[in-house]
Amino acid sequence: MFILRKFLLYLNPIIFMILLEMIWIEQAWWWSLMLVYLAVLILTLFEFSKRKLAARTLSFYIAPLLFALMSYLFLFFVETVWLYRLVYVIGAGLLYLYLDQLLNYFYFTVKYQPYTLESLSLYINIISIFYLTSSMLSLIIFLHLSPLLTAVFYYAVAAVLVYQLLWSHKYTWDQMKLFVTLVPLVLAETLYVISFLPFNYYVGGIVVAILFYLMMNLIRMFLSDHAPRRVVITNISVSFVLIIIILATAQWS
Repeated sequence: MFILRKFLLYLNPIIFMILLEMIWIEQAWWWSLMLVYLAVLILTLFEFSKRKLAARTLSFYIAPLLFALMSYLFLFFVETVWLYRLVYVIGAGLLYLYLDQLLNYFYFTVKYQPYTLESLSLYINIISIFYLTSSMLSLIIFLHLSPLLTAVFYYAVAAVLVYQLLWSHKYTWDQMKLFVTLVPLVLAETLYVISFLPFNYYVGGIVVAILFYLMMNLIRMFLSDHAPRRVVITNISVSFVLIIIILATAQWS
């Protein structure tokens, strides 16, 4: 079984890249190849979590599954080959790191470094929010989807990501339920507003990702009862300066 798990660990990122390269060659394969990879990933997560289907173990599935799904969705709208390949190489690397730490968490506890999965979940979910936001804005622009209906779908996905991130830090439902409701609402409203602004959908994705990172940092500090005023002000200031710089340098058209 050790050999099987190691095989699955290396197989996942390789299949992730190969299937996306095949999609670049023929976009008609997008749906079928995406489903193939998601099936492989689910089987790997099932094996790595000791084949348990309890709510606790299923929550480990959320970050990598949504990240893979959002990667496929985002890459559907990428037209530049170097960016396309850069995205799937980075994605393969992050999936490998997450699966490697998940394997250590369940089977090799001595090798597992505390809070590694929590940190990886944060970075993966930030990128997932960027991919999700950019993709939803692309759908609004190119397919003329209703911004309001798109925001409703966006809210549901964002709520799952917020839940997973707070769950990974071992907060109870009573502690997190308010934030699982409000944070996605703020993000969905931001998406709705941005959909009417005349700038690139990548810019919109970056702005919302920064906002997501800021809110999750502040929430974690609040829930841990450790929110020094200086750190809070620094987080808010840096985030808003970055957003202002991005908006000021973006091409408005």
